[in-house]
Amino acid sequence: MTRSDPALLDACRQFEAVLLRPLFDSLAVGRLAPADTADAGDGETFGGSGAGSIMQSYFSEMLALALARSGGIGIATMLASRLGERP
Repeated sequence: MTRSDPALLDACRQFEAVLLRPLFDSLAVGRLAPADTADAGDGETFGGSGAGSIMQSYFSEMLALALARSGGIGIATMLASRLGERP
């Protein structure tokens, strides 16, 4: 990969984030538990309005993107390197 192509690296990082997001969703990373119960299994943590599910989804998306942009698990770097070799 050439260092002069930040657009390619950014696109690869976004792709890595797309791959990481389902992992965070399945692990329920960052799930907020209601104060009166021990289990927040349904994601309905903000008055039963469904906002908990929306916030969980947004949190997973932002966490995946932040991880990918900070080096991630190496998928973006490897992919950008391979794509940068092509004529």
